[in-house]
Amino acid sequence: MRKWFKTRPLEVAAVLTGAFCASATDWPQWLGPDRDGHSTEAVHSAPWPQGGLPLLWETSVGTGFSSVVVAENRAFTMGNDDDADTVLCLDARSGRPLWQHRYACDLGPKYYEGGPGATPTVHEGQVFTISKWGDVFCLDAATGSVIWQRDLRQDPGLKPNEWGYAGSALVHGDQVFFNASEAGIALDRRNGKVLWFHGHGTAGYASPVLAEFDGVETLLVFAAKRLVGLDPDSGSKRWSFPWETGYDNNNADPMVLDGRVFITSYDRGCALLEVVGENLPRVSTFGTDPCPVYTSEALQTHMAQPVRAAGQLYGFSRHYARKPELRCIDFSTGRVRWVEEDVAAGSLLALADNRLLVLYGDGQLALIEATPDAYRELARTKVLEGRCWTPPALANGRLYVRNSRGSLKCLAIGP
Repeated sequence: MRKWFKTRPLEVAAVLTGAFCASATDWPQWLGPDRDGHSTEAVHSAPWPQGGLPLLWETSVGTGFSSVVVAENRAFTMGNDDDADTVLCLDARSGRPLWQHRYACDLGPKYYEGGPGATPTVHEGQVFTISKWGDVFCLDAATGSVIWQRDLRQDPGLKPNEWGYAGSALVHGDQVFFNASEAGIALDRRNGKVLWFHGHGTAGYASPVLAEFDGVETLLVFAAKRLVGLDPDSGSKRWSFPWETGYDNNNADPMVLDGRVFITSYDRGCALLEVVGENLPRVSTFGTDPCPVYTSEALQTHMAQPVRAAGQLYGFSRHYARKPELRCIDFSTGRVRWVEEDVAAGSLLALADNRLLVLYGDGQLALIEATPDAYRELARTKVLEGRCWTPPALANGRLYVRNSRGSLKCLAIGP
């Protein structure tokens, strides 16, 4: 059964949408253009408008945790309804549905609502998606027609992890990478052919990251029990670092800066790893495992990706149901700078003006200063009900927020 999800554009949309297109940027993949949760856009200065940020439109996209990506005034996301996943394409300015691709997929509500956890990736007119059980699609971004598809359970016979796949596609040249198999998989972007993978064991939940160390391009995969650095072309392992956590909950993406990689998990803490440095051989010699700069319990990220601003990391710490906190720690040393208690675990975006947007897990949206001195809140408003774990997307003056049950709202947040 094909099913269109209802959209409710508001009259205010006609007034506010067109003003932001000329100077802002798209948000074409997980966590934005650089996959790091950073936006170059400015937002409303505090205090925010009385009554909250203007609502441009809202719609229902189905159960799940897929974020929104935006390219050429089209917004893409995923949801599940009646045990079927839907990839949705909406007009980013009005919320009007443009196309949808629907396929049978089990909801998988184990201890939470279930539904897709990965976010679409838009690249050169194509949309790449993965369901929580391994249905991979390459769709035409203009029409939604299937260019190719692959079921990873059938070919190459991979086993989904306990809560399914959650890592979003990373496109690089003619390859598209996923955190599937024991240490990643590469498909041919043109036809979906399997180029390489690592064994038939389960995967981690983080999205793959591409980085350069000492002039050598390396694919980082936060696997179920380790961080792995791979040659992106061949899939050959360059190095690995063991990192075992309860229920294989390696969820947050690796973060890279100046030859170092930061990793964090909720019951293991965090570590900063030296991949290239004076005490290590050149990574191009291969086989040299990273050396820890520090390991600490300063940040214990359960789900949402931390963000970095001015040498500090900001992120939620501890299990979402066990007194989570919002913390600021020093990236280089792991020193805790401040702790905000009694919060609902959610997600963050870093803004160009040294401020952060925080979407708390209970639907409160806050604007805070990115400072190591103290938690300084500049504005706050309620934007959603229900569970809000999915990171917002910010593109062309519009902020896209959703909850687990599929309520998606587009808010005017430009200056």
